[in-house]
Amino acid sequence: MSKAAAEAVTRQFAVETEHTIGVVDPGVVASDLTGGQGRAPEDVVGLFRWAATDAPAEELDGQRLGLAEWKRATR
Repeated sequence: MSKAAAEAVTRQFAVETEHTIGVVDPGVVASDLTGGQGRAPEDVVGLFRWAATDAPAEELDGQRLGLAEWKRATR
């Protein structure tokens, strides 16, 4: 599934349910798929932890949270 499709599905789920639903976008992460290019997975794990535990629900619901939002919130 493309990132755009994941965001579209997330927005639709957020409208249809009472649950808080969002997309976490770490950008390019080093993997076999990227030929090892991108951020190390351990460098973005904090973004996922923050999104799951501390991100305001109204900021997350139906939205995409990326590195910029995480860095602003955790300065």
